[in-house]
Amino acid sequence: MNTVNAYQHTAAIKAAVELNVFTAISQGIESSQSLAQKCQTSERDMRMLCDYLVIMGFITTEAEGYRLTPDSAMFLDRQSKFYMGDTVEFLLSPMITNGFKDLTAAY
Repeated sequence: MNTVNAYQHTAAIKAAVELNVFTAISQGIESSQSLAQKCQTSERDMRMLCDYLVIMGFITTEAEGYRLTPDSAMFLDRQSKFYMGDTVEFLLSPMITNGFKDLTAAY
């Protein structure tokens, strides 16, 4: 089931990178309401995305709000010199992913 549902993980990390969620959290924006405003999304959608990122282990939640894990702070915060979000966006771009949409037809 993990393999079958892996696309959900991919979609969540892609959305979080594209919306700059990790960078916003690193700047001290920690509530789903504040994140939604900063990232220009609805609060409900941001809360669902962040809660899913918590389940996946990319961020944590505390009474004050969401926090980055050490790995997310290092690799997914645009302000980090080790930022890999551009690589994530490239690897998940249609140019790369479209080749996997119908592998059955390739055989």
